[in-house]
Amino acid sequence: MERIKKVGNRIFALLFVLALLAFSGANFLQAQELLKAEAAALDPAEISKGIAELNAVLEENVLGRYQMLEGYGRIQKLLNKHEENAFVNVIDKAGYLYSGNFWNGFGDDQKELAVRVRRLSDFLKERGVPLGFVLEPSKTVRAEQRYAGIPYDDFTAEADDMLRWLRYYGVPYLDLRESMERSGLDYDEMWFKTDHHWTPLAAFEGYRALVSWMNEVFGAGLDPDGVDRDLDHYDVVTYPDAMLGSQGRETGLAYAGGMEDYTAVVPKAEGSYLWISNDAPMRSGAFREAFLKEDILGMDPYHLNAGAFYLNELTVYSRLINRQAPNDKKILLLRDSFATPVGAFLAQDCARVDMLWNIEYTPDDLRAYLEENDLDYVIIMLYPQNLSDSSFPFFQTAGQEDL
Repeated sequence: MERIKKVGNRIFALLFVLALLAFSGANFLQAQELLKAEAAALDPAEISKGIAELNAVLEENVLGRYQMLEGYGRIQKLLNKHEENAFVNVIDKAGYLYSGNFWNGFGDDQKELAVRVRRLSDFLKERGVPLGFVLEPSKTVRAEQRYAGIPYDDFTAEADDMLRWLRYYGVPYLDLRESMERSGLDYDEMWFKTDHHWTPLAAFEGYRALVSWMNEVFGAGLDPDGVDRDLDHYDVVTYPDAMLGSQGRETGLAYAGGMEDYTAVVPKAEGSYLWISNDAPMRSGAFREAFLKEDILGMDPYHLNAGAFYLNELTVYSRLINRQAPNDKKILLLRDSFATPVGAFLAQDCARVDMLWNIEYTPDDLRAYLEENDLDYVIIMLYPQNLSDSSFPFFQTAGQEDL
């Protein structure tokens, strides 16, 4: 009997290994073209990063991945769980998804980051270029919608600390959290249910506040007649059931409550623009043709990123050129993904907007860019969860040589 049991165990182990190998092989075959493309772009100098990217391709293309994800989400929903996947994502009473976080903060010194900003400001001031810091808002749970015991993501304390240090070091800043409170937008107009980003309507309010602030603090003279900051000069277009945000794609449609509407803000004045980026073909034409990606709407929800509607959401490098510019102003945004629609709106008011994704640039990269490009203004634009060391890759020690 014992021998039969051992043989049975070995047969089961063999069948399990064979099934695992077959499943792995099928996954490899399914993803081989994507793997080849990723391997071809692999930088030998960053082999560890490349291996992580290859692994990510395999993870994203597991056979039946989304069916398994949906099944898991349905079970969590049936169990009335207010967290999903070990608190990676959490939900409130109104059905809004958030990141879960038991230890808000990064361990990074906000004072040190503010010092780096001041050093960059001093460097630019010698070249006659003003620098400002813009703090974007963050999707935080409303007190009345909290479930007790759920660790909702909240970096308010870190953001407040950063602004205090910027004020101490004399760096001009704009707190868009206050601007959003004065905007008159309801919570559901400002935030997506299934994503951490602000909506285009909220981003437009952020753009309005940014232009007004730059005019007041720097005398920038942008949009002097206020037309571009007037929502009446825009088409506000709602695409029903067109959005499943990043948190919704992680939890599945069942847990997230399904697709949600996506409301875009598009200038009525067509204009003439050029968009150049590191990861897409050059586009030109009116605002809608050059900056918007309407073709992504209606795609498979698990591969749909409506956030990419404006300028592909986040590129390492983007240059927006206004071919009918009202002036010759050139603005650099050192930014994260929140700033993307703001940059698109801002392109109406100047000759050029460049956007660099901070964390993808080394000090040498930034030095080369600042030396090679003529600029009128530099704006650092980040949201609280990105106030960490990697978003400030400049002037890490005193001295211009360390930019």
